[in-house]
Amino acid sequence: MNKENRFTWELHRKTGMRSRAFTLVEITIALVVFVIGILSVMYMFPIGLRSVVRAKIYTQANFLAQLKMEEVLAQPGYYDVETPQGNFDDEYSDFEFTVSKDKYKDSISLYQVKVEVYHPINGKRDALITLYALKGVVGQHYEEVE
Repeated sequence: MNKENRFTWELHRKTGMRSRAFTLVEITIALVVFVIGILSVMYMFPIGLRSVVRAKIYTQANFLAQLKMEEVLAQPGYYDVETPQGNFDDEYSDFEFTVSKDKYKDSISLYQVKVEVYHPINGKRDALITLYALKGVVGQHYEEVE
């Protein structure tokens, strides 16, 4: 036995170390830790995907509410909404809207337009987006058109 091998053998004998390989217990513990980590990451994917879908629906609802509000505000004078509630086109058929107008406080020629957009997200029918705008009617008073 050469000097290096004898030193290693003596070191192993004194410290109780037999080899430098991993034991079955160490490998099992490492696998358990690895599997727990992988399962945690896999658990987070559906939550993240659900958040992305929800954000997409809210963004679409905001876009549709702005579109409907612009449609109402673009009409001249005191405009009676032809369809105060309904669904949007085929691409957005899951979305519904309501439009309402009320006299704004004690104003003579201002009224408040309210647009709400609904989507059956999570099984609820709550308004996702509610927009308000004021519209002035020039040359016409609110009382004259009621």
